[in-house]
Amino acid sequence: IFVGSQLTIVFGVVNLIVAVVVDTFAEARENDVQNLAEEMEAEIQQDSKTLAKVFERIDKDGSGQLTLEDLIEGARTDTAFQSRLRVMDIDEND
Repeated sequence: IFVGSQLTIVFGVVNLIVAVVVDTFAEARENDVQNLAEEMEAEIQQDSKTLAKVFERIDKDGSGQLTLEDLIEGARTDTAFQSRLRVMDIDEND
């Protein structure tokens, strides 16, 4: 009886320790997911600013609107725009 009760206490303590460890890792994972979402949001905002600058550069008449001719000319001359198009697998035929 003494050994049985002692084993029950040991397994109870081990179970408690495992529960704390699992809870700690679950919380850490939740924080990692939240940090990843924040990083992705910051990256999207940075990409938007970069694209806005590229579009301002290739807008030849300064109207704030891009024509098809502006886009085609920008794709031929602006290296940053060319890089973005290459990443998206867009070439001049598209």
